Amino acid sequence: MTPETGKLATTLRRLVTAVEQILDEENVTYPELFSALLFLDRVGTAGEMVLLSDVLGVSTNVEQRDSAGVGGTASNVEGPFWRAGAPRYASPADLVTEGEPGERQVISGRVTDAETGEPLPGTEVDVWQTDAAGHYDHEDSALAEWHMRGVVVADERGQYSVRVVKPVAYQVPTSGPVGELLDAIGQHPWRPAHTPTSRFRRPDTPRSPRWRTTPATSGWTTTPSTRSNPTSSSNRSRPRTAAGTSPSTSLSGLSEPA
Repeated sequence: MTPETGKLATTLRRLVTAVEQILDEENVTYPELFSALLFLDRVGTAGEMVLLSDVLGVSTNVEQRDSAGVGGTASNVEGPFWRAGAPRYASPADLVTEGEPGERQVISGRVTDAETGEPLPGTEVDVWQTDAAGHYDHEDSALAEWHMRGVVVADERGQYSVRVVKPVAYQVPTSGPVGELLDAIGQHPWRPAHTPTSRFRRPDTPRSPRWRTTPATSGWTTTPSTRSNPTSSSNRSRPRTAAGTSPSTSLSGLSEPA
C-alpha cells in the first residue's frame, strides 16, 4: 500500500464513522438518505460539485490548511467561475468594451519574489469578473466570448494593471440543486462585489517561487460560504497570491440566514 492509498483508506474509514454518528444522532430515515443521494447525483449532473464545496466551506477549509505557513500573499479558493484559455494581454490591459455599462475601475499591483523582493516580470495574472449587471460571460448569451476575462502579463518591473468595470454583488446559480439547498436552509446566495485575480504564474519557470503582491484596489465584504474566508480574492493554484483584496467576513453556520 502506497502512502496515497493508505491515506485514502484511513480518510474513508473516518468519513464513514463520522457519517454513521450523524445518522444515529439525527435519526436519519431511509427516505431521507435516498433524497440526499439523489441530491448529490443531481449536483454532479448539473456540474455544481465545486460550487457545493465552496458553499459548504469545504474548499476554504482545505485551502487554509494547504497554504498554512506558505510565504507570499495570502491565498483563497479559486471558485467555480474561472475558465481556462482566456486571452493574453500585455500590461496595462483593458477588458472594457466600447459602450460597456458600468463605472470604470483599474486594478493594479506589483509582483515580487516573497523571499528576495525582486520583481517578477512576465508573471501571468488571471482576471475574471461579471459585467455591471452581475453576469459572467457563460451566464448571458448576450455577452461576448471571454467577456471581462484575460491573462495580464506583468511588465519588466513586475507591475500589472488592468481596467474593468466596477464589480457588483451577484448571486451564485440558484436554478440548480445547490440553489435549492441554500433556499432550504435559509442561506443567502449572494456574493459581494469583487474581481477575482488569481493563478499568478511564471510560464518559463518549472518550479515557481513564492509571490508577494502589492495591491491597489478594494475587495468584497461578505460571502455565501458557510465558513469565513481570509481574503477577498479567489486564487487556488500555486504560487498562491491575491491582488486588490481586503479582509472579508461570512456567515459562520448553515443555520444562519442572511
